[in-house]
Amino acid sequence: MPARVTSRSVALAAIVGYLLGSFPTARIVGRIYRVDPLRQGDRNPGWWNMRALVGDLRALPVLLFDTAKGAAAAGVGIALWGPWWTAYIAVLFAMLGHSFPLFARLRGGKAVLTWAGGMLVVATTPALIAIAIGIIIAALTRRPAWGPLVATFTFPVLQAFFQPATHVAATGVLMTFIGLRFATGFAGRIRDLSTSARTKVSPV
Repeated sequence: MPARVTSRSVALAAIVGYLLGSFPTARIVGRIYRVDPLRQGDRNPGWWNMRALVGDLRALPVLLFDTAKGAAAAGVGIALWGPWWTAYIAVLFAMLGHSFPLFARLRGGKAVLTWAGGMLVVATTPALIAIAIGIIIAALTRRPAWGPLVATFTFPVLQAFFQPATHVAATGVLMTFIGLRFATGFAGRIRDLSTSARTKVSPV
């Protein structure tokens, strides 16, 4: 494929992916039910926080649309007929858009669902198996949080049985981004707690 075509495909995948990811689903649903996920709960504008704030059923659109953003981005990447990793570029930029949304003052979530939606498109079989395992684990342990966690870390292992190592490595890059988002979020919470503690003991 000519370099010019490849560069155009990748650039377009990045732009479309970012715009898709920037759609602030949680904040829009929050406005309907008069909650602000940036100020309430764990202050993460994603499905898990919205689920805690408004309930499973009301938060369902956040789950569906945040997942669809990644799936749509991956689909665009594939449709552009670039190299195989064009779809991964599209998903990465959708994750960037979700985490730093253009339409929400760059204050977004951790992009786990957006990543999951992308993986459902680029590696459908291992993604479905990982989801099934996660559901089983959540049901057996009766701990809903364990399901997504197990599914996330099971996925690249399963992917290695179905796709080349280069694809698994690309998945690793995207998962590293998620890890960095969790790390920075945790650091921010610690900083906020520290600031709050200093304020409480301040003599003035």
